[in-house]
Amino acid sequence: MADNYGPIFTIRLGFLHKTTIAASELLGYNYAIFGFAPYGPYWREMHKITTVELLSNYRLDMFKPLLHVHQNSTFCTRTTSAHISHVTFRMVAGRRFFGNHDDGQGEKARQSLKFIRDFFDLFGVFVLSDAIPSLGWLDIGGYKKAMKRTAKGLDALVGGWL
Repeated sequence: MADNYGPIFTIRLGFLHKTTIAASELLGYNYAIFGFAPYGPYWREMHKITTVELLSNYRLDMFKPLLHVHQNSTFCTRTTSAHISHVTFRMVAGRRFFGNHDDGQGEKARQSLKFIRDFFDLFGVFVLSDAIPSLGWLDIGGYKKAMKRTAKGLDALVGGWL
């Protein structure tokens, strides 16, 4: 029968063309964030820009003084993740959000840190619709709702920087 009607099963080897996870769609601006985008023309172009412009030796040398100052400060006694968060905020936002320099933005800093922690936490959770796409309408655990709330908060945070 297989000779007359063809194979019943087909085995396809290789990678999926587009991996879809709820966090990449809801928190990643519909796959627009380079690290969470599926492979394709957009990803290739962003990879080229990132490696040539942002991660070039010249750009990395520009940030060495900033990293050196923080390595020699008393701030280094804190956890490594807090140190990385602080340096990242200084490089991206150009302002200090952590440490003992409270300039009236303490609540804003705590809220910003909460949104960023939620962002990374929500990327690590298992959402049922990632495994079974037909159940996308069912938000078990409320993770999609939390992702939408976190995305809205991060939009407001980054919008304030701009």
